[in-house]
Order: sequence, then C-alpha cells, then structure tokens
Amino acid sequence: MQGVANNFETDLIFPLIKETARIAGVSYGDDPKSDVALKVIADHSRAL
Repeated sequence: MQGVANNFETDLIFPLIKETARIAGVSYGDDPKSDVALKVIADHSRAL
C-alpha cells in the first residue's frame, strides 16, 4: 500500500526503527543482524 518492502517500513513503524537506530548508533539497512534487532524492538514496542 505504501510502496515499501515490508510492514516495518511503513509510516507507522519506521519512525520507531529510526529512533532506535539513532540511540543505538547504527543505521538501518547497513547490517542484516542489526536490522532484525531493530525490527524486534519496534515490534515489541507496538505492544505497549
């Protein structure tokens, strides 16, 4: 719907990933393992 690769890159969830990446000092898209960790954090934070 929004022309993104997955639901984590939508305008609802991606800001969580960007802020988490900023705090962690990593960049989304640079390392697959970091990307998974960022997605897990974003997914878990949605439950709050």
